[in-house]
Amino acid sequence: MHKTGSTAIQRTLEGYRSDQVHYAAFGESNHSIAAKTVFCKGRHDYHYHRNRGLSATKIDELADKWRSQLRRSIAECPGNLIISGEDICTISREDLFDLRDFFVNDFEQVRVLAYVREPVSFCSSYFQQVVRGGLVDFTVPVPAYRSRFEKILDVFGAKQVTFVRFARDEFVQGCVIEDFARRTGVDLSETPKIVTNESLPLEAVALAYQHNRSGLIQPGNAALVAARSRALQKLAELFDTPFLLAEDVVRAALDSGDIDWMEDTAGFALRPTTKTEGQEAVRDESHLLGAAQAAEPKLMRWLQQRGLNHHSDNPMHALVMAYLAEPEGTS
Repeated sequence: MHKTGSTAIQRTLEGYRSDQVHYAAFGESNHSIAAKTVFCKGRHDYHYHRNRGLSATKIDELADKWRSQLRRSIAECPGNLIISGEDICTISREDLFDLRDFFVNDFEQVRVLAYVREPVSFCSSYFQQVVRGGLVDFTVPVPAYRSRFEKILDVFGAKQVTFVRFARDEFVQGCVIEDFARRTGVDLSETPKIVTNESLPLEAVALAYQHNRSGLIQPGNAALVAARSRALQKLAELFDTPFLLAEDVVRAALDSGDIDWMEDTAGFALRPTTKTEGQEAVRDESHLLGAAQAAEPKLMRWLQQRGLNHHSDNPMHALVMAYLAEPEGTS
């Protein structure tokens, strides 16, 4: 599922080839976009394509290209082929059958390895991701375990699905990359691990959320999406307050029956362990917007020092527009 170290795994394994295992080649380390484009009948409404304003024709061209690349990866594979994409668990049941059937004639078995994160830390981490994606209403994004995984069990069969608790103290060498490699036959002895941290500080999440609500940026422009991504990276450098949703707020949003289902299905406990007492935790939209207002003066000073404040009176928007105007030269 999302927020389980998948980016670190994917970037480490991009281009990986041994005499037994290949990592599928799509030109992107994360296979989510390719999988959703190739196998989903609703590919034209996929948020990744919609946010970049891609036409139906362009999306279909991408589907054909990635399908061909996948067939090439299969043809060149000596044994095990790895596909890694957290959005695969959002593919519909009907489309998952198409994905499964694409592979069954070429491989003896199709295994699903699913890392599962406990709900409280998941919600705080995933909230940051949905804000990156344009969230405009303060909503706690719940894990929805059953929605993610029941269809996978139905399509691939329970014997082919392995659930792994996302817990560093249980991983091989305390590392999700090492853990994934051990479970899939990957030899990391000559492959440098690429450890990533995509967490955003409170101020970055707050400024991005405020920017979403301003309506100054509309989806459908790939250059703006890229500029906004760079702006968030800069905010992560400028600020350092950890982002957390208040634990009682998260617990109130959770479905205990959904957690029970996941624990019974996976065979391990997922009861929340994250504790936010004593830390600055976000409780509601007003708290988040207040954090944005408090962060604006520092960001404006940074912009003024570099002569970038003229792009907008809104400092977050000014930063995005500065990167849009100078995509290669602004730092």
